[in-house]
Amino acid sequence: MEIIDVLTPRINECPSFVVNVSFNSVNLTAFPGGSRYEAGGGVNIFQRGDNFMLLSVGYFIPEGFALASYPGAGMTEFSAPIIFCAAEGVGGGAPIAFEEIGNGGLLRLPMPNYEMSVGPFVEIENVIADNWFFRGLFPYTAGVDIPQVSMINAPAALDGETVHVVPFVKVLHNLPMTV
Repeated sequence: MEIIDVLTPRINECPSFVVNVSFNSVNLTAFPGGSRYEAGGGVNIFQRGDNFMLLSVGYFIPEGFALASYPGAGMTEFSAPIIFCAAEGVGGGAPIAFEEIGNGGLLRLPMPNYEMSVGPFVEIENVIADNWFFRGLFPYTAGVDIPQVSMINAPAALDGETVHVVPFVKVLHNLPMTV
């Protein structure tokens, strides 16, 4: 059986920013330590022995806002923020990066509201011999990138409002997920 699920963090674990029309841009704040991503109905545990393929990845930001990563002095500016993708065993332990994608589980996302196809088969059984969660950290900064959201042309009526940016991954697997 093949199952396709779109996983996202819970809304209170999504990165967010507070609209402030007095500035040109504001920082996007990530949820500390990343989030466990889940499918509809709150299911978020992949079963041991499940085949897992990461089909696509992306993020949604409300229309009219633009996100960019501003690095430290003398470094190149990127319009694409980074997401870190990892597996975390149900029994605990540090998240294990998906080495099959990007640079140690790190991917730059090219543009908002777009589904970036990836398509690698992830050999998770080799490193986690138990049920596991998908853990993502978006935006991933590692002290280098400073993700900011442009406030240019932001509606004054939104001043002071908190806005969430929703990252997602689309996965193909063969065993039903559990709670």
